[in-house]
Amino acid sequence: MGDLKQALENIEEAKKEGKTSLNLEDLALTTEDFQQLLPKIREIPNLEKLNLRNNAIAQLPDETGHLRTLKNLNLGANQLQELPPTIGNLHQLEYLELYDNKLSKLPATFANLKKLTNLYLDRNQFTQLPEAIGNLSALILLTATSNKLTSLPESMRNLEELRILNLNQNDLNTLPDFITDLGTLQVLAVEANGLSSLPLNLGDLANLYELDIANNHLIALPDSIGLLINLERLFAFNNQLTQIPETLVNCPNLEHLTFSGNPLTEQSRNWVFETFGYEIVETNMASYEQLEAIEDVLEALYQKNADAVHDHIEAMEGGDFVTEASEHKTAREVLESFLPLIPIHDPLAPEIYLPAAKNLLDEILDTQFPREKKDAQLHTIATALGDCATPVKSLLIQRAIGDIKALKGELPENFKIILQREAIEQSINQNLKQYLQKNERIEQVQGLLNSVFLEGAESEKDNNVKIEGNRSRLPSKTTHTEYAFQQVSEQLAVEFAKMLCQTGQNNELLLNQHGVYTLDNQKFRAITEKYLAELGIVSEREKLIHHFEKELTAAIKQHELQLHTDNEEVLPLLKINEHKEALRTLLKAAEDEALQQVYAAFWATKQTQIKTIAAKIKVQQPELAGMAVPLNQQQAAEASATNKAGSKRKPLLQTITGHDAKRNKPKPKK
Repeated sequence: MGDLKQALENIEEAKKEGKTSLNLEDLALTTEDFQQLLPKIREIPNLEKLNLRNNAIAQLPDETGHLRTLKNLNLGANQLQELPPTIGNLHQLEYLELYDNKLSKLPATFANLKKLTNLYLDRNQFTQLPEAIGNLSALILLTATSNKLTSLPESMRNLEELRILNLNQNDLNTLPDFITDLGTLQVLAVEANGLSSLPLNLGDLANLYELDIANNHLIALPDSIGLLINLERLFAFNNQLTQIPETLVNCPNLEHLTFSGNPLTEQSRNWVFETFGYEIVETNMASYEQLEAIEDVLEALYQKNADAVHDHIEAMEGGDFVTEASEHKTAREVLESFLPLIPIHDPLAPEIYLPAAKNLLDEILDTQFPREKKDAQLHTIATALGDCATPVKSLLIQRAIGDIKALKGELPENFKIILQREAIEQSINQNLKQYLQKNERIEQVQGLLNSVFLEGAESEKDNNVKIEGNRSRLPSKTTHTEYAFQQVSEQLAVEFAKMLCQTGQNNELLLNQHGVYTLDNQKFRAITEKYLAELGIVSEREKLIHHFEKELTAAIKQHELQLHTDNEEVLPLLKINEHKEALRTLLKAAEDEALQQVYAAFWATKQTQIKTIAAKIKVQQPELAGMAVPLNQQQAAEASATNKAGSKRKPLLQTITGHDAKRNKPKPKK
């Protein structure tokens, strides 16, 4: 039994306040509850809107047909298997929502709903719509997504006012000819069925402003599509299109075109971008991905245990994980989509991708691993299942970073270069995001990265960011290197070059006589150092700076220079933080292979200063002639007595941390 008390309170409130609408949503009402409430509901005069969404009603009583003033009836998300014939008595009904039920048919009396303008039949069990639907002469919107429709009734040709028709997720193989007779149709959505062609006379839909033919098997679009002169949005993603009809140029109102997931030829792809512009067109290289066989990937990861692991994955049950493309997948489906994208033949596979993938899978397949952590890993994988393999490579690199950090070992040389690329990628996404297109962001970023790290990038004709200068190289994350270069706009190229290459006093880019930029090593290293610091990884430069601090502090203590803060030559030497920053500046400007040499020269200079100043102090104060060696207990006592007798030397100061000598001067004893 549902919440009858709350339902009765809502009814009484509507009656008392003279409302024309009644909300009984989310009250878990059963068929019996609604039967009991109907007499009370009928007492509300001029009731126009009744919301019964998300209850447990399995059957509508015949008395429902007595609510003759209703204009809006929401029966969505119930358990209805059929409607009573009396539904046809609701002659004033304009909006009827029947989504998320178990309906497979509609009564013949449905034809009496002459004023119905909006009908929602989504996520039911219809295999066909009744002929009676053609009598709904006022119908403007009809959605019947996620059913099992295999055909449409001929009577639908009479729906002359229909503007929006959505048949997403059905079992249609083709569209009937009469679709083209729906002269005022404005939105036609036939996603996710078996369409292999569109009618040649598609142009009859002259008033159409939105056409959704995504997720089908279309191999071509008819030239007549150019007759849709009012077309504003065309969604044709995930088909088998290789060409785009050039008659689209006759559609002057186009605002959005999406062809992602189609194996378009380079010529056709270039044409649509040049004709309509990057801000309108959406496409990618998803249909060109070379997927690996799951068996081959598992063999590369698990050798002799590959079959057992495969059986384990196939036996996985449950789970609901949303991919980057908003698809819902079970745990098994997530892994079966993930495995073919693991780059087992990439040059970095043995060192990076395979160990990271195996560690990730081991955790997910481990029966002792906590469920919530497994789900977190599967969620992470699911979000990497976009329209290409590049996000999977990024995921595995991030996993490899975590694994190496956990081991606290020395970074492999190749991995240091990978971290440099990851640092630049993060900087692009953070600082240049306003120049990246949402639909082509991944390939644009990879195009920029390849201009820096890909071997031979300087000679690529499609590369808009040609850079000279020494740096390490890596294979591309994306297999579509030419396409990635082509997605980099001139403005994006300039902003990226400013971020990473040499500029003049007014931040203007410096070019050589061949129009090539020069890598600014200090900018490059600053970005890398920041990224490493965020990861908690100490860079080689920071290790040297830390080592220098220890060496300098020890040398000062060895020569007891901290006791001579009144000496004008000693004071600058005690400002250790300033020396560290000076060394950091030198190391940032130095090439990696010259770090030790730069450090040695800097440290030698400081050692010379220390020895020179210490020697001067010995000459000036002979009583401290032995200060270059550790004091024994007797010498320490004598030195202490000398201090108490009136030495002007100041006590040990915390100069390393930058404290002011005067503020730390002890107060004289009374």
